[in-house]
Order: sequence, then C-alpha cells, then structure tokens
Amino acid sequence: MCSLVSQADAESNLAAPAKLSEHEPDDKQSSSCHFNNVDEAGLKVSGLMVEIHTDEDVNEAKQEIALDKKIRNGAETLSGIGDDALLWANKQPSVGVDAPGATVAMLPDQQIVIAIKGAKRIEIETDYFGKPRPTDSLKALAKKLAEHL
Repeated sequence: MCSLVSQADAESNLAAPAKLSEHEPDDKQSSSCHFNNVDEAGLKVSGLMVEIHTDEDVNEAKQEIALDKKIRNGAETLSGIGDDALLWANKQPSVGVDAPGATVAMLPDQQIVIAIKGAKRIEIETDYFGKPRPTDSLKALAKKLAEHL
C-alpha cells in the first residue's frame, strides 16, 4: 500500500520535505506508513500517516464510518472518494476540558480523511503546527488510494 503513496504525495500534504519514517508490512488486514518532516534539531515538525484496514465485510465498514461521523463533530462529508468519506480538518486532538493551556499549545492541528471502499477503510492523517492548511492534496491522496483498492 505504501507503494501507492509517493514522495510527492507526502511532501504535498506536509507542505515540506518528507521522509518515510515507518512502514508496517502489508498483511491481509492492514497496512500503514508514516512520513515526517523534521527541523534542523531533528525534532518532528509535521507528519503524515496513511493506514488501510480490511474490515470483515462492507456493513462493518459502513458502521465504522457512520460512527466516525458522529464522533468527529463538525466533520464534512466528502463525495467522489470511495463509497463514503469524511474530512475533519484544522482541529486539535481532544485532551479534555481540564487540560492546561500549555498542554493544548503543544498539540498540533490535524487534518483527517476517512474513506471506505467496499470493506476497506482508508485513514489519512496529517498533523502540523501553524496556520490552517488547504485540504486539496489530502483529498486527492484519499481519492487516489480509493481508486486503487
């Protein structure tokens, strides 16, 4: 599956040079790869994670994405990507109401696309710091993967 995610795909989504940092070998149930952009000190600045899971059947995949739509408040339903897809963009991960402001400031923003194609579930996540980013390249990567499944 990671062979479908090019260096250009990673760099387009990270808006910076990217390096493949982790790749789990494909098996019949899942596959994943992670790309990172690091600063001069070697600290991760942004990341791209791509995972594909194979559910038991189409109905399980449909139930999971329906649950994702409920959990990810404010997610946008996408058309033209697989059988169903959502985008949750420019949001910080939830850390709880009581989290100190300094903790929240250390968390990156995220953009996530979740799509299903048959019994396959695609999840693409970017995390980054700074201004909100466009989501066009994230959606394009999801569409590319869905078309190859």
